[in-house]
Amino acid sequence: MISQDNASHIDRVLGELSRQHDGASSLVKSARQPTSLALSSSLLASDTSQLTNDEDVLERLTAVASNSVSKFKQTGLASWYGRKFHGRKTASGETFDMNGLTAAHRSLPLNCYVKVTNKTNGKSVVVKVNDRGPFHGNRVLDLSYGAAKKLGYG
Repeated sequence: MISQDNASHIDRVLGELSRQHDGASSLVKSARQPTSLALSSSLLASDTSQLTNDEDVLERLTAVASNSVSKFKQTGLASWYGRKFHGRKTASGETFDMNGLTAAHRSLPLNCYVKVTNKTNGKSVVVKVNDRGPFHGNRVLDLSYGAAKKLGYG
């Protein structure tokens, strides 16, 4: 049986996912399935007594979050950032590691994962969106130096 504190935490997390969905750009919204964040999603147990532990809850929430961006596609210019921001806090609260496989995006949910492909050489990398940006020019993504290097830019 799930405790009242855990049920309250789940409600807060789902509320935050819904808030992020409601505040997303029209491009992100159009790529999402409308029911992916609904509390009645088949990915979530309707009877919270079925949830046995925190891992089960996290798996279910991760599935909901992943489904919300699984059909998202965007093409455009990417840039990278590194040493100047190394060690600073990202929008997600994590410490930026310039050698990690992370990225900044203006509207994708924080802590989601996206596959980025360099169309020039065909190299791809999966990065975690843990920051916001880019805020200059017409770029769609800021990659960490580590991710840019894997894509052949470093």
